[in-house]
Amino acid sequence: MNELLNDVWQVSATVALAPVEKLGGPELLRIAAAIAPYLSTPLTQQLAAAATVAGVTSATVEEASQPLGDDGALATIAGQVFALGRLSFLRAVDVAPHQAEISAGERLERAGYQAYYVISLTRFHCLGIVGVRSLPDTAS
Repeated sequence: MNELLNDVWQVSATVALAPVEKLGGPELLRIAAAIAPYLSTPLTQQLAAAATVAGVTSATVEEASQPLGDDGALATIAGQVFALGRLSFLRAVDVAPHQAEISAGERLERAGYQAYYVISLTRFHCLGIVGVRSLPDTAS
C-alpha cells in the first residue's frame, strides 16, 4: 500500500497529491478541498480551485473545528472524522503517520510545497498528503 506514496499526482500549478491508496487521488482531493475552508491560511484555498480543475466535487462537511490554530482542522464527513493538517498539527492531536507517509510529505516540501496530511481518524488511516504552494510572483 505505501509504495504508492512514490507517485505524485500534479493537479495544478500549485497543488500536488501523494495518495496512499490506489485510485485515491480524487478521494484525497475531495476530502482535502472540503476541509480546507476551515483553515485560515490562504494556500489551502487553492485546493478548491484544484478540485474544480480535476473535475472533483468537494465532500459535504457535517461538522468541523480548528482546535489548535492554523496548522490543521478536524471535520466529520459521511459520519467519519478526518483531519487535514501539517505534521505539527497531527502530532498535537496525537496522530502519528507512518514513516513512508512522513517521507512523502518531506519530498513534497523539498519540492517547494507545504505538506498537509489527510487522515481518517475513524479508520486510523492516512489517505495521503496534499502539497500546496504559492505561485511565483511574476509581477516585477
